[in-house]
Amino acid sequence: MINWRRLFGEAKRPSLGIEGDFPPEMTQRARRPRRSKGMTAEERAAEEQRYIEERRRIASVTSASNRQRAIEAGITRYRWSSCLDNRTCERCRRNEGKIFSHLNAPKGGHPGEGDCPDGACRCVAIAVIDF
Repeated sequence: MINWRRLFGEAKRPSLGIEGDFPPEMTQRARRPRRSKGMTAEERAAEEQRYIEERRRIASVTSASNRQRAIEAGITRYRWSSCLDNRTCERCRRNEGKIFSHLNAPKGGHPGEGDCPDGACRCVAIAVIDF
């Protein structure tokens, strides 16, 4: 394994120079609820619900930001890409591989905006570039 600290010292993480372009909500991660022995079942359920809501919010902000950047770059269409595992919801399975417009949301929203059972849509929009 490469020891990056030995090679580069205590340098900061590499910067892409675009960090200031992102809203603060996008740079935060959802925190999994802690399993505390003193919590009641209702408190654990409320913490899990808060975590799911936070994941949905972050996924939605990320999706909207990516869509806006694509539109600004002149990319108007995308191909839906899903994980296709046992957690993939029916809506995402139906949309897998189909081409949609960034300007007209499909039923249920763009990738990353759906109410998938695990708390946040894990699908992504892959740009379709017309030459």
